[in-house]
Amino acid sequence: MPPEDGRERYRATIMGHPNKGSGARGKADWDRTRIQVNGHLTLTGVPERASEWILGPRPALELFLQRMRPSVDKKSGIRNDPNEFSDDPKYVVELTKRVIRVCVETLELVSILPQYRNWSS
Repeated sequence: MPPEDGRERYRATIMGHPNKGSGARGKADWDRTRIQVNGHLTLTGVPERASEWILGPRPALELFLQRMRPSVDKKSGIRNDPNEFSDDPKYVVELTKRVIRVCVETLELVSILPQYRNWSS
């Protein structure tokens, strides 16, 4: 049952794709159409294409989700909690939706770039 308190209901703790089960060779098989925010809130309907935009070695969406997980630096003890970045309890959830949209729209723009390659000639 989700908490009554809005801040706790939308509090990001997990921020990752749930596992569909074991894939080939025991590797995790992530459900890229869902993002688990916490134990009782999961975003559904995420376009799988959102994970195709690669920045460096990993998908941009994965890098974002990793940064949105609350953490504590082992060495300094400094706590990083994205839930505290705003007074809006839905801040992390709404930001996640925007990042998903940016990923998909960026891929759409990149896909049409080749037709404009020689536009100045």
